[in-house]
Amino acid sequence: MPRPKVDPKLIVIILVLILAHYHVVNANWWYLGLEQRLSGAAESAPGSPDSVAPQIGAGVIGPASAERNCMSGSCSVRVCWRRLPAFRGAGTALAALHEGAALVRLVQRGERRPARLKPARPDLKRPNKTDLVFLEDSPDYCERNLTLGIPGTRGRICNRTSLGLDGCRLLCCGRGYQTRVRDVTEKCKCRFVWCCRVQCELCRHTREEHVCN
Repeated sequence: MPRPKVDPKLIVIILVLILAHYHVVNANWWYLGLEQRLSGAAESAPGSPDSVAPQIGAGVIGPASAERNCMSGSCSVRVCWRRLPAFRGAGTALAALHEGAALVRLVQRGERRPARLKPARPDLKRPNKTDLVFLEDSPDYCERNLTLGIPGTRGRICNRTSLGLDGCRLLCCGRGYQTRVRDVTEKCKCRFVWCCRVQCELCRHTREEHVCN
């Protein structure tokens, strides 16, 4: 007689219920806790700096989706759990918030009235409750600043063909670059020698490098 097939999800659910019964895991986290954790973190300590990151995270991730699985063929008992949305969606939302971040200044309105955030310049829009804001511009990482520990990008080797952050167009900050050819000695033709070492030869060749001005 063939053995009946068991749904892997059913095995996981039963295991979770057993562990929850013996207090190894918190069953509430599996059923209801995920969304409550996100909203609770966003509501804790309102106005404090520590509450900023949870608020952003809760807003970006959004409510968790629910899934159901039947414990029996008639679906008289159902177990629900929650699942976070795709990581790519959260990353895209964070990138959009970062791109639209607003430069603001803190305006004091007396001792009894709370301070307000206003646009740093008249041409900037007033931020709403869902915008990211910042009080200071980021330092210029293109130029050397020993006080802030920024080495700058002058003299950095860049990739002429890349369109990414390592490309000469971005890394050199519009200053251009120089191309140089130098002799390089590197290990090559490596092979494993029993036992137990790697033996290599030294090869000399010329390499073209592009260096930021």
